[in-house]
Amino acid sequence: MNENLRTIFNIIKYLIFFLAVLVTIKKQLDGLNLLDTFLFYTLPILIIFSIILGMSFIKSKETKIIGLITFFSVFLTFLSYETFITFKIIDKKSNQERAAKINQLEYNPQNIVDFLSELNSSTKAFPFFRIDPDYFDSKELMPLGFIPNTITVGSKESGQFYTYKTDRYGFNNPDNVWDLEGKSVLLIGDSFTLGTLPNEKNFPDIIRKKFGKVINLGIGGNGTLKNYATLLEYIEVSNPKYIFYLNSDANDYEDLNEEKSSKFLSKYLDDKKFTQNLISKDNEIEKIFVNYFDENFEKFKEEAQKSSISRMMNKNKVYDIIKLTNIRKILGITRSNSVEKHDWELFHKLISNSAKLAEQRKINFFFINIPYAYDFSSKENNLSSSKRFKKIQKRITEADISYLNFEEKFNRENFEDFFMYGRNGGHLSEYGNKILAQIIINEIINQ
Repeated sequence: MNENLRTIFNIIKYLIFFLAVLVTIKKQLDGLNLLDTFLFYTLPILIIFSIILGMSFIKSKETKIIGLITFFSVFLTFLSYETFITFKIIDKKSNQERAAKINQLEYNPQNIVDFLSELNSSTKAFPFFRIDPDYFDSKELMPLGFIPNTITVGSKESGQFYTYKTDRYGFNNPDNVWDLEGKSVLLIGDSFTLGTLPNEKNFPDIIRKKFGKVINLGIGGNGTLKNYATLLEYIEVSNPKYIFYLNSDANDYEDLNEEKSSKFLSKYLDDKKFTQNLISKDNEIEKIFVNYFDENFEKFKEEAQKSSISRMMNKNKVYDIIKLTNIRKILGITRSNSVEKHDWELFHKLISNSAKLAEQRKINFFFINIPYAYDFSSKENNLSSSKRFKKIQKRITEADISYLNFEEKFNRENFEDFFMYGRNGGHLSEYGNKILAQIIINEIINQ
C-alpha cells in the first residue's frame, strides 16, 4: 500500500512539475514578461506542487490518503464550478430573457435559423456573419462592410433579434445619410459600434437624432487593422468633421493578431496609397458574401442549432474548463492573450496613421476606449485594465491624439448597468449606449 501511494505521489509530482516548466516556457514564447509569468502562472502551479510534495513526506498512510482525497475533492469542486460558469456564459437564454425584461422587450425564443426562415417568407434577409481575413489572401477583392442594401439579422443579445437594413456600402446606416449636405460625424469600430439593440437605442442612433449626418462604419469582429483599412476606403465619401475611433478592450487586440497575418490587409500597411475602390464595387461585394453564405449554410445551420452542452464539448472549451479559466479571471490571477500576444507597436502605428489621416484633412479625431465586464469583476482585473490603458494613453498623448477612456465613467458598484448581461458581459446595454452618446455629444461635439 505504501509503495502504491509513493508511486501515485511521484507521478502527480512529476506531472505538476512538468506542467510548471511547460507553462513557463509557453508564456515566455508568447511574449509575457518573466515577472508576470512567474506570479500568474508558474507560482500557482509550484504552490500546488509544494502541497503534494509536503503530503508525500507524511508517514501516516491514512493521512496521505485523506490528503489526496481532500486535494482532488477541492479540485473537482473548482472544476464543477468552472463548468457551471462556462455553461452560464454559453447558455445565453437566461441572459437574453433578463436583458429583454430590462429593455422592456418581448423575448423571442426562436433560434436564428427559424427566425430567418420566417423572415424570408416575405423578404430576402441574411444573418450578419464575418469571413476570416485569410480567406481573401488568394482573392482579388476583400469587402470591409457587409452585403449592401440588405435586410440583416444581427445580435439577439437584447432578447430580440436586431434587424436592420444596410446602406449602399453594407454598413448600418439609413441609406440617405450619404446624400445629406455638409460634414458628418464618423464612427468606426467593431460590434460595439455596429450596434446590438433594436428600436434605435444604440449610441450611433442616439447621436443621429441630434446630428443627422452620422455615419456608422462599425462591423462586428473588426480589429485595428480592419478599422484602419475601412477608414482609408471610406473617409473621402464620408466627408467627416469628427472621427470617433472606438477601441474595444474586450477583443480588438486579439482581432489584430488575426488580421496582421492577412496578406490582403497587409497591403494597406505596405502601401499608403493602396485602395480597392470599394465604394464602386457593391455588386462584387454582394456576390462574395452571398456565395460564401450559400457554400457554408449547412455549417451555419448546424452551429446555430447546437445545444449549449454541445458548444461546451469542443476541445478549446474543455481545455479552458480544465485550466479553470473563468475562475482565474474572476480572481484576477490570469493574463489574457490580448495582453500577452498583442503587437503594441503595430497597434500604435495604426492609431497614429488614422489620426494623421484625419489631421491631413483637418478632421477632429478622437480615440475612445470601451472596457468590458471582466475588467470590473475583481480589483486585480480592474488594475490590469487600467495598466493596459495607461500603455495606450502614454503613446496617444505623445502623438497629441485626443482620447476618452469610457472606463472612467464606471465603478465597481455600477458597472453591471453598462453591459447587456451585467457581470456576465455582453455589449453595451441601453443605459451604456445612452451614457456614451451623451458624453460624445455634450463633452466633445458641443464643446
